[in-house]
Amino acid sequence: KSPIEALIFEMRKSEFEYNIKNENGQISSLFLAHPGSIQLALSFPTTFLLDCTYKTNKFNMPLLHIVGVNNCNQTFSVAFCFLSAEKKDNYIWALEQFSNILNHHHPQVLVTDKEQALINEIDHVFPNSHHILCRWHIFKNIQLHCRKNFKSEEDWAEFRSLWNYLVASKSETQYEENFNKIYIKVDANTSHYLITNWLPLKYKFVSFWTDQFPHFNNFNTSQIEGLHSYIKWFISS
Repeated sequence: KSPIEALIFEMRKSEFEYNIKNENGQISSLFLAHPGSIQLALSFPTTFLLDCTYKTNKFNMPLLHIVGVNNCNQTFSVAFCFLSAEKKDNYIWALEQFSNILNHHHPQVLVTDKEQALINEIDHVFPNSHHILCRWHIFKNIQLHCRKNFKSEEDWAEFRSLWNYLVASKSETQYEENFNKIYIKVDANTSHYLITNWLPLKYKFVSFWTDQFPHFNNFNTSQIEGLHSYIKWFISS
């Protein structure tokens, strides 16, 4: 048996739901979900987290990991999808497979990082769902681009505290007040970066807007990182 024939045999033996996308005679995407995971997703269909991980296979195909949240606010893996690339057509196909196992139910909340191709296709496949941007990834990006603009650890810690207050704003007025506190504290490069890249998307990560939907305090995909580590360990073991 070829590796792909062996994989299909194992998925059938374990009664996995799976689908394969072929392009020019080659597998470009593979979606799979365990029946127990599907049942959990159907039982708790409100909030899901989506994130890609890498270095899980010799073909360097990104692995889209879809995670659900149960009534005890515990996460569980719903489905996995190997993609030939993080592009529009691949994400449409993957999300359509996800929709199929949900019996075309639209989740109320989907949480991702700022992967624009994925975000665009969420709006296409799940137009009635609400999208939240991962706060953890947002701050990682801010740190990458702006940490160098702060002269001391104390200045950086003060900014981080002000940013957390901004994100936790419970009203539009409070948001404006918290933004002004940041604006007068940071330099022009930092304010330009925040105003250009993140503040236009405030309705996707600031509490006043996101709390209008039942995310159950799941506004980070960072918790998937531990699951990613386990997946990589399992594959390599």
